[in-house]
Amino acid sequence: MITNTKQNWMIGQNVKVGFLQLRVLGVRAEFDGLPDIYTLSSMDGRRFYEFIPHNGLSGVSREEAMRNLADEQAKEIEAPEMLLV
Repeated sequence: MITNTKQNWMIGQNVKVGFLQLRVLGVRAEFDGLPDIYTLSSMDGRRFYEFIPHNGLSGVSREEAMRNLADEQAKEIEAPEMLLV
């Protein structure tokens, strides 16, 4: 989770990445030593992105974004004790 910023990176919040205003849809922690992966959408919900701190922003298809969100929810159900609050 991004902590040293003035923006709120919780699910449902709006954040600025560069000049884009985006909404946070989900956060995946892969527990591989790398930063969390944020699934974001444009404010109108037409475009979807993944953001990894220090690696940048990349566009993803709607299907890939929804699949990542579904995978994230499945992991939460399987292993709730691994989640960081």
